[in-house]
Amino acid sequence: MSIDEDQDFASDEASTVDSPRSQFTLLDIMVGVTIAAVTCGVWLQYAQPQIQMIQIVLMVPTLIVFVLGGTTLFSFGRRYVLKQPIDFQPGHWLLCLMGVTFVVQSTTHVLRLAIIPSHEVVISDDQQAVMLFFLGQHVISLVCFLIAGFVIPVRPAWRLMLAPLVLQNLLTIWLFAGMLLGNQWRMFGALYPYVNLAIHVMGIFTLLLLATWDYASTRDRRDWLHWLGIVIMLIWDVPTLILQLRTWL
Repeated sequence: MSIDEDQDFASDEASTVDSPRSQFTLLDIMVGVTIAAVTCGVWLQYAQPQIQMIQIVLMVPTLIVFVLGGTTLFSFGRRYVLKQPIDFQPGHWLLCLMGVTFVVQSTTHVLRLAIIPSHEVVISDDQQAVMLFFLGQHVISLVCFLIAGFVIPVRPAWRLMLAPLVLQNLLTIWLFAGMLLGNQWRMFGALYPYVNLAIHVMGIFTLLLLATWDYASTRDRRDWLHWLGIVIMLIWDVPTLILQLRTWL
């Protein structure tokens, strides 16, 4: 069994053996349902009493990304442990990264709920401690995300997608660090929307360019899950981009 994509397959001859098709088992689907329940549960813990449309607009893409990402990560992990054949493709890599993000964020959210009740996140006598917790959460997420990005195999060029994703995490870390700085927050707050928009635009263009290059440069047939992974990444970025532009119009 080989899941090594760390080489350029453009010059390889087409394989005469059919690659194993990507498909989810009933167990994978059950895991996906569980992930959806966990994601919705965490979201409801922090949603405002009167749920606004903007919360739903941001929640739906997150739910889709986490469910498919977490399910894909579990599915390929299960097949790897059972030594089943795997045809690992770049879109699968993207989905697995989102799965890692779900695992880290859901775990830290559970820990946060155990340490800081949800109502104290909004109203707390020690806001600095709350901000430090958020900051630590995103630092851990960034470290795990980077480790997964380099450990999980993919064609080397696809690791360029780590750049916008890492920058988004760094921007969030900078956000909470800026809140802790107090007086310096105003200057950062003025720059944040523009930097955030630029990173999301960079992510969308990087993804589209890589997908086009990959399609043109390899003879390997990409399956439906690969293309779904690319669409899911667009779903992750586009709503935030639209909402940001909407505030300026």
